[in-house]
Amino acid sequence: MRLIVILAVLCVVGVIVAARVRTNSAVPLPVADSSVTVKVDGMACVACAGRVEKLVRNMDGVRSATVKFETGEARIEYDSAKVTPAAFATRISDAGFEAVVPE
Repeated sequence: MRLIVILAVLCVVGVIVAARVRTNSAVPLPVADSSVTVKVDGMACVACAGRVEKLVRNMDGVRSATVKFETGEARIEYDSAKVTPAAFATRISDAGFEAVVPE
């Protein structure tokens, strides 16, 4: 009986520690104060869209990025103090696609 109680206490302590570690290690996302839709040409498949999305998401200051192969558009939310739409176009173009940023 004591063994069961000890194991139960250890489980509870483990859950509390795991939750605390997860909470403390969370990386804050950048604040998005702007958004833009970039036209992306040259994507041949859904995997291309995924590649473009990953490239843009990994840029400093990007809050979110969603690339749709069907429409050829990338919707990006970002912190304008850290990154500009021109930087998105450059990053996408460097990966072999054509990016058009609205003026």
